[in-house]
Amino acid sequence: MLILLNILRYVFLFGIVLFVSGLFAHQSWILYASIFNDGGSSWIDLSDIAGFAFNYALLAGIMIWGLGEHYRQWILVLVYIPLLIYEYGVDFDDVKIILPLSILGIVIGFLIRYIADRTLGKIPSFEPLKKYF
Repeated sequence: MLILLNILRYVFLFGIVLFVSGLFAHQSWILYASIFNDGGSSWIDLSDIAGFAFNYALLAGIMIWGLGEHYRQWILVLVYIPLLIYEYGVDFDDVKIILPLSILGIVIGFLIRYIADRTLGKIPSFEPLKKYF
């Protein structure tokens, strides 16, 4: 039963990552285009897909590393496989953006986990919540 709950937890986290990545895909592309002066010079508009990939790279590391269990490293590798397939097949030049975003997401997730581990055990009112972190 515990294994099923962990699987459902990661499916839920993955669903949140997909939803929020899609929700802010256009805004991420606008930010990327304004920083790097990229107007999207293709006859197919892939700007929202690229913005989705940027959000996915950042949020997957934050959600899985910050809120995951002790197998989170392997789950994170599985979550990043679709992103690597997209980058290899569509636009390998964006790896210079995707890789730092992925590392930034993992670092932010690590900081969330570190702060939660250090503070939830020391605050008496949050002691019952410590089992979730």
